[in-house]
Amino acid sequence: MEDTDYRQALAEARKQAANKQPNEREENHMLMEIVCGDVLVAEQYTRQQENEWEIAELARELLRHAHTLKQRGHALDTLHAAALRMAEVIQRHPRLQLELLQFAKDLSQPAYCDDETATEICTQIGYLKQNISLADEGRLQDIEPSRNMLRRDPVEWTAQWEEVIDEANRKVAEQLADIPKGMGFCHAYWHKLASVLHDDYGIAWSSPAALNPRVMFD
Repeated sequence: MEDTDYRQALAEARKQAANKQPNEREENHMLMEIVCGDVLVAEQYTRQQENEWEIAELARELLRHAHTLKQRGHALDTLHAAALRMAEVIQRHPRLQLELLQFAKDLSQPAYCDDETATEICTQIGYLKQNISLADEGRLQDIEPSRNMLRRDPVEWTAQWEEVIDEANRKVAEQLADIPKGMGFCHAYWHKLASVLHDDYGIAWSSPAALNPRVMFD
């Protein structure tokens, strides 16, 4: 069964929210529609492996409206869940992921956030803060790799990377648009991404295949 296309619903929610609402209650409803739509579209892009360079902007939009709704005390449990779900799908944006998790942490309440979840959020925040700080200090060699995950190039923790990676991924997707996404596509994608990062942004980047030579990537 094909996924429902949530983009149209999100676009409609944005259009309605752009108009002045007659009261705060209706405005809150429309802003929450956008917040939930941002999550659903981001998750859809992740499942379909398309337009993933748009997810970071969806996360930023979510946070803008979520802060407004938080100040109004509106649907805090839903905001908490939305921030956590967005943090799950945001890729290669450690600072943005940190902002989402901190927002969720601030909303953690026993009624909808058990002790295990709260502890996991704090652990993730600590890990992100440590590695971001090391990257900001230029100490890439000291960055702690994530547990139970493939090795990644530590340059992915830098602010420079985070500023350009979405545009770089969009360029690569456009250049490889006519290539079938079958066996070996990831290698072609990573090769092209490394070239774009180097040539357009001056970033030297090693792919997961280069850093994990014993792992078979399809």
